[in-house]
This record gives sequence, structure tokens and C-alpha cells, in this order.
Amino acid sequence: MSNSSLAFFAIVLVYCFYVLSPEGYRRPNFGEGRNAITSVSMISFQQLLDDGKTFKDLVEDGRYTIIEGYVRKCAACKLLEAKFPAFVAAREDVVIRRILFNSDSSKLFNAKTEAEHKKQVAEYGKTLSQFSVFDVKQNNGETSIGTCDTPHIEIYSPEGALLAADSCKQNHKQGLRFLEKWIKDETGE
Repeated sequence: MSNSSLAFFAIVLVYCFYVLSPEGYRRPNFGEGRNAITSVSMISFQQLLDDGKTFKDLVEDGRYTIIEGYVRKCAACKLLEAKFPAFVAAREDVVIRRILFNSDSSKLFNAKTEAEHKKQVAEYGKTLSQFSVFDVKQNNGETSIGTCDTPHIEIYSPEGALLAADSCKQNHKQGLRFLEKWIKDETGE
């Protein structure tokens, strides 16, 4: 077996073992730094909300942090994620935080009246408006919540400054284009 075949096999094995395994799916430990095993961690968006955190809270000081929002059925996400092992191997100063948006469930509200329901939806909209992957609009007392396509990418500098991000409101994929070019420059993929 050639060296390039062995390297490809090793990358696939690492990806399958660390990224796709259930053990790789763990609740983040905010503020504890990088996982010693891998630079890619998986986080449930619902857990992020439950913990009162935003994407910015996932930024690791001293490293470039890439936030990737995805859903399981996203083909573009899977193509991008296949490039992550080689990329983080080439760039030890990069961590990737994969945020799973559960597409199989909806937010349920326990309002007894229409007014209560509108208030709960508006409060939920406020929470979601902290994330650029959501498009929250208020119009005549009604709240509408939309989402952007996945993958949703945000890239932060080692100092925590936002370098590039996809935007639902501007309907463009600046973060994704930035990341794809960066991966290609580093790995040739």
C-alpha cells in the first residue's frame, strides 16, 4: 500500500472513530479548552440554548475557532466535514465546533391563550436572534423565525474576533467560502 493510500486510510479512520462515533458527541465543557483527543467537537444546539450560551462562548483563546452549524441530512455539510481531519492535522491552531441543529423536532410552547403564545414566541425569537443563522422578524405583533441553509459557518481569530460568517439576513455564505478556500490552501482538497 502506498504512503498516500495509508495517509488517506488513516484520515478516514480518525474521522470515523472520533467524529462519527457517539463518544465524539459530548456536551461542551465551557472554558476548559481544547479536547486532548481531537480538535473537532460536536455540540447540540439545544444544549447550547439550555446552557444560555452563544457561538461566541465556544471560541477558544489562542486558536482559530470554526463554528459549523449543520443538520444530519445536509449533503453539503457532509462534503465539508470530510475535509476536517486533514485540515486540523495541517493546522494545529484550529478547533472546530460542530453544532447540531435537530431538524426532527420543533419548539413547543405551553401557552393557554393566543396572547401568551405570541409572547412566548417573541421571547424565543429574542433568544434565537443572538445567532446569525436565524432570521427573526417582528411585524404587527407577530414574530416570524426563519433559518438559513446549512452548513452555517462562523470563523473567529485566536483573539476572539469574528473573521468571517454566513448571514441569513444578507443571504450569503461568506464564512463558508472563506473556510473552503482556507481548507484548499492548507490541504489541496
